[in-house]
Amino acid sequence: MASDEISKVLGSIYADSLMDRHREAMACRDLESFLGVGVLLYRQLSSQHKEWFAKVESKAIPYSADDAQLLADKFQEWKKATEFWIQAIDRFENNGYEVEYAARIRGFYSEIAVCNLEPSRLSAAYQEAEETGGISEDELFLSLQHSANS
Repeated sequence: MASDEISKVLGSIYADSLMDRHREAMACRDLESFLGVGVLLYRQLSSQHKEWFAKVESKAIPYSADDAQLLADKFQEWKKATEFWIQAIDRFENNGYEVEYAARIRGFYSEIAVCNLEPSRLSAAYQEAEETGGISEDELFLSLQHSANS
């Protein structure tokens, strides 16, 4: 094989390798865009939940199991969709990429995973708070987390 032919073969192999790496980097960038949207969606859900809870706690609105279920369902949908993205994050990180928003997404996912968002348990905890004269939001969520881990 002449050196010109070797150069062509090596150039082709090198170009293919560069193109594969470029496609992989672009896919990682696309993933980061999806994760950014995931962060925004989680923050919006969290904000909705905090506003709802503050209104219930201040008795501005009555507690509604339907409202609680709707919020729980939204968080569960976010969690389920995020499981796919976390697997994608892992694949890119295993290939040496630093994935923007990965830590935030994992943190939000962990927050949901440790909470039991079943409205029946939330209702019981809220009713107990009403009967005992109320507890802080932090105490309520700690009790829900404890019951989820039991």
